[in-house]
Amino acid sequence: MYGNLYIPKREDTPEVMLDATKKNFSIAGMSMPEDALSFYRPIIQWFENYVQQPFDNLCLDIKLLYYNTASAKEIARILSILYASEQHDKITVRWFYDHNDPENLDSCKRYELIPFRYEYYEFDFSVIDPPDEPEGTYHIVQ
Repeated sequence: MYGNLYIPKREDTPEVMLDATKKNFSIAGMSMPEDALSFYRPIIQWFENYVQQPFDNLCLDIKLLYYNTASAKEIARILSILYASEQHDKITVRWFYDHNDPENLDSCKRYELIPFRYEYYEFDFSVIDPPDEPEGTYHIVQ
């Protein structure tokens, strides 16, 4: 078994909550880390471990107001890992896009090359709170 993963939101990185116990899987905020590979590494490793075990379903919520090219590549890696699992038919990806920016929805739909069940929702990003922990920390909850 593995623990849950929580990474608090920062000015340039999203909040990440991967809680298998509560079946809460989300990435929310802005994603423009200086080193996207390092930021997304624990997230990718967590998903690699998670899909090795049987699960009932997985609904990944992605609420990114903005993400840079490096983040886009890491998100594609996450989705590719999920799709490579034998249980990919149990996965839904819910994209929440900025209701004030129709181009944001177009950016989300680019990932449809990885054939999951996608759902799209308008979202008011002003409701996401500012960061409250020092940069560079994350928690693995056992």
